[in-house]
Amino acid sequence: MGSKINRYLTDELPLEEKAKFLLEVVNNDELREEFIESQNLVVLINCVTLENDAELAHQKLDELMRKMSQENYRRKIMNIKINRFKIP
Repeated sequence: MGSKINRYLTDELPLEEKAKFLLEVVNNDELREEFIESQNLVVLINCVTLENDAELAHQKLDELMRKMSQENYRRKIMNIKINRFKIP
């Protein structure tokens, strides 16, 4: 499943496949953990590439923190919506 995660993270999946994949992620605990680990790795790699430019790295970190705050709110809303359709 790792290749599908990579294709999702590199924006290579068509919109319809993305939606199906995200439903798989929601309904599969093991896949969800692998997906989260992959997302975290992408963020860390992006941070490392910025280590030579402290100012840009700081700006990107601030941007990430804002996005995470917004994303946490969105996730809460999305979890409410997704739980309606979750396969038991």
